[in-house]
Amino acid sequence: MMNSSARIRISVSISIILLMAVWQIPTPLFGQDSLPAIEKRLSKFSDAKRIEMLNELSKQYRSNNRDRAMTFARRALALSYKIGNKHGEALAHKNIGIVQFFTGAMDSALASYKQAQALFTQLKDIQGQSSCYNNIGLVQQEIGNYDEALANYQRSVDCDYKLGDELGVASTLDNIIAVYKYRGEYALALKFSHQALAINTKYNNTYGIMAQCNALGVLYEAQNQYDDALIQYEKALKLARQLNDIRNTALYLHNIGVSYFKKGDNSTALDFMNQALPMSQEIGDKAEVAFILNSIASVYEEQGNPTKANELYFQSLKLSEELDDKRKIAQTLTNIGANLLAENNIVKAIEYFEQSLDIAESIDAKEEAMTNFQNLSLSYASMKDFKKASSYMDSYARISKMLNLGPEGFGSSDSISTGSLTAFLASDISSRKSMKAQNEGFIRLWFILFICSSLVSAVLLFFLLRKK
Repeated sequence: MMNSSARIRISVSISIILLMAVWQIPTPLFGQDSLPAIEKRLSKFSDAKRIEMLNELSKQYRSNNRDRAMTFARRALALSYKIGNKHGEALAHKNIGIVQFFTGAMDSALASYKQAQALFTQLKDIQGQSSCYNNIGLVQQEIGNYDEALANYQRSVDCDYKLGDELGVASTLDNIIAVYKYRGEYALALKFSHQALAINTKYNNTYGIMAQCNALGVLYEAQNQYDDALIQYEKALKLARQLNDIRNTALYLHNIGVSYFKKGDNSTALDFMNQALPMSQEIGDKAEVAFILNSIASVYEEQGNPTKANELYFQSLKLSEELDDKRKIAQTLTNIGANLLAENNIVKAIEYFEQSLDIAESIDAKEEAMTNFQNLSLSYASMKDFKKASSYMDSYARISKMLNLGPEGFGSSDSISTGSLTAFLASDISSRKSMKAQNEGFIRLWFILFICSSLVSAVLLFFLLRKK
C-alpha cells in the first residue's frame, strides 16, 4: 500500500474527454494505401467528390497521423472555397478544429468550430450543428469553463432530439459525464454513464461502448474501487486495440497504470505508463502527455526519487500551461507542493497548495480543492499552527462528505429519462448561474459595508483627535 506521502498527494487525474463516440474513425477509405496511391485515386473524381473524400481521409487519420489529417482537411477547405461548396467548407473547418483540439491549440480549435457552426446553421444542417456544439463544449470543458461546456452540450442534445438521434445523445452524454465527474458529482455522472451505455449497447456502437467502459472505470476509481476500475479499463483497452485507435489505447494504458499505482503496485504502474507515453507523444497529444508525465512523476516520488519527480512535474506543468488547462495546472501544482512537503520544505509547499486551491475553486473542481485542503491542514499542523490546520481539515471533511456516495448510491443504475435531459441541464445551468450571481452580490455587499464602516471609523477618529 502507499505510504503517507502518497496519500496526501493529489489523485492523478484521468482524462475522460470521450471524443471518439462523436468523432468515430470511419471504415478506412483507402485502407493502407500509400500517399501516391491515394493521390492517384483522388485524381479520378470530380471536385465535389474529392472534397468529400478529403474530409473522410482527415477523419481516418486524425487519431494516428495528425499532420496528414490536417493536410487533408486544409485541402478540402481550399477546394471547397474554390467551387463554393459550403457543406464541404463546414466539414473541413470542423475537421481542422478537431486536429487543433488534439494538438492543444484551443483558441484556434474554438475559432474553427465556430466557423463550421455558422455554416451548418446557414445550411440548416442540424446534425452538423449538434456536432459543433458538442465540440465547442469540449474546448470550454478543457479550459475549465464548465457552465459554458454544459450549455453547449445542452444545445447539442436539443439538436439530437430533433433528429431522433439516440447515438448523438449518447455521445454528448459522454462529455456531460466528464463535467459532473470533475465537479465531484459522481451520482449524476454514474446515472448518465449507465444511460449512455444502454444506448450504445442497443445500437452495438463499439466506440460508444469503449468510451463508457472507460467512464465507468474512472468513476469506480474515484470511489477507490480499483479492481472494478481495472476490469472496465481492460475492456476499453481491448476494444481500442481492435480498432487500431492509438489515442485511446494510450489513454487506457495510462488509466490502468494509475489504478495499479493507487493499489500500491508501482512496478506494474510504471510499465503501463511507459507504454502509453510514446504513443501519446507520437500523435502529438499534449494534454495526455502532460497527464502521463504527472503520473510517472508521482510514481518516482513514491519510490523516493523527489528530484526526478520534480523534473517531470515541471515538464507536465509547462505543457498544461501551454494548453491553458486550469484543472491540470492545479493538479500539478498540488503534486509539486506534496513533493516539497515530503522534503520538509513546508513554507514553499504551502505556496504551491494555495496557488492550486485558488485555481481549483475558480473552476469548481471539488476533488482538487479537497486535496489541497487536506495538504494545507497537514502543512500547518507540521508548523504547529493547529488553528489553521483545523480550519482546513473542516473544509476537507465538508467536501469529502459531499463526494462520498456510499456503496448504495454508487451502485444505483437509475437514469434520467432522455425526454427530461435538456430540461435537467437547463435547470442545472440556471441554478449555478443564479448561485454565482448571488455569491458575487454578497461579495459586493460586504465590500460596500467594509468601505462604509471604514469611512465611519475614519470620521469618528478625526473628530476624536480634533476634540483632543
